[in-house]
Amino acid sequence: MSERMTAIEIAVATLGATLGTKLDNLTAAVNAQHTDHEARMRVVETRPAVDPTHEERISKLERAWWMLTGAAMVAGGGAGGIITAIWG
Repeated sequence: MSERMTAIEIAVATLGATLGTKLDNLTAAVNAQHTDHEARMRVVETRPAVDPTHEERISKLERAWWMLTGAAMVAGGGAGGIITAIWG
């Protein structure tokens, strides 16, 4: 009986050591990921909430859009005037 108990104790100790190692590795991986996440969050938190160049880019885009729309209106009006003059 004592040999059997010793074998069971050895098996339990081996299993415990194996599980302990796996848990240690898993804990280390989670801690590394958490540390990496914290570092990325510090970088994000230091960025300004609004990109100062964003408004400039949007303004340029809006200006270009309105100029293109205006040019299309002028061209359409001119083409309509020419067609009306030709076909009366």
